[in-house]
Amino acid sequence: MESFTINHLNQYLIDNNYENIISEENKIKLVNEVELLRNDFLRFCHLHSWYKKLYIEPTTFYFFKFKGKQARYHFINEDLDKDNYHFNFSQSKPSMELIDENNIDEIYETKLGCFLRGNEYGASSEKCGVYGIDIIIYANPNFLEYIHKNYPEHKDSKISDFEYGSNIDYGTLIGILEWNKYWLTTRNNYLNKKLKKYISTCSTSNYFKL
Repeated sequence: MESFTINHLNQYLIDNNYENIISEENKIKLVNEVELLRNDFLRFCHLHSWYKKLYIEPTTFYFFKFKGKQARYHFINEDLDKDNYHFNFSQSKPSMELIDENNIDEIYETKLGCFLRGNEYGASSEKCGVYGIDIIIYANPNFLEYIHKNYPEHKDSKISDFEYGSNIDYGTLIGILEWNKYWLTTRNNYLNKKLKKYISTCSTSNYFKL
């Protein structure tokens, strides 16, 4: 996943008819916000293997700014940078109590699925596969039916094709395992809501805070 730059933001603004509505200073602040979101999203993807229990049909998740990084496990000591704000993700909306206690000013939505980590050989590998396909299958008994219906080019795919170590050609499955679509949904939903609020408040000095 490449870094988010001013050039990416400018192109997004042009593509979505937001051109010329935001100062250069606030563009830089917004780029920094999206970079924070990108890093926190990457962390969330690699916390552990919980996502394999998600449905193959993307599920709604909520994310919001919160003091401290999202914890991997409660019993592991790690530096969660609790003095600074980070994006945290949850399948349920934060309670009003949590919102009030932590000054959560905005809640965003995205869609995530069981291939959240994508190709576990790594983005630069010519091979393709995922760990724990048995966990995914258990949570998605209609797994192959879904694949065959939504990806006609994979109508002959077998469960074993998805296993880590199957040595299947990268190009065969990357369309299914391409987790970048989850990131793009997350990023675009964030930008769209942020910019709409920016327009509605007509504020160019206080809205985009790091």
